[in-house]
Amino acid sequence: MASTTTAAVRAAHRPLLTLTTTVAVLAAVVATLLGLWRVAVLFNPAYPFTVDAGVATPLDVSPRVAGAAGESWSWYSQVTVESHDPLTDARVLAAVAGALPFVLFVAACAVVVLLCRRLWLGRSFARTATWGLAALAALCATTAVVAPWAQTLSTRRALVALGYPTSGDVGTGPLDEREWVAMPWFDLGSVSWPLAALALLLVLVAVVARSGERLQRDTDGLV
Repeated sequence: MASTTTAAVRAAHRPLLTLTTTVAVLAAVVATLLGLWRVAVLFNPAYPFTVDAGVATPLDVSPRVAGAAGESWSWYSQVTVESHDPLTDARVLAAVAGALPFVLFVAACAVVVLLCRRLWLGRSFARTATWGLAALAALCATTAVVAPWAQTLSTRRALVALGYPTSGDVGTGPLDEREWVAMPWFDLGSVSWPLAALALLLVLVAVVARSGERLQRDTDGLV
């Protein structure tokens, strides 16, 4: 009688599991296509390679744009640099930074499909699910650190390769009339802390899943 009830409950949830799996697969396919498109654009010579950098300008240089009401001041703090040069190193690093979030999303979809499969089979906890969550946590932590690091290094490589001045020591004329770009730096503030926190949360979920796996195995031994 108990087995019949369990089978009925499992069958009742299968449409929802099917829908969830389908959505996860479709989302993974879309994310893969978008990730490939983003990387392809970086290496397409028809599109310029673009980086944003801080800029130091003379004190009397300011934009001519102004507000229509009240008093306000505006100044330059960032420039966008575009180039059609090869910049292979910078493009590869930018591709890594841009692709990692898509890879993480596709991996998350794969874990969702895996969990749905375990629920379909009536085995909520399994070693594959535990290791899948642990792997997703590791990838999440990697993306939190590597993506901003690669983006920072890409910008630095591009600015150096294009010969932009990076300090007031470069150039001639009075120092207060020189312009240069501020090279970005990677530090703890550059890390994507929400992603890092999500990685920690996934580790905790993996630990719970591991405990559930052991409990399920012990319960099966008593039946």
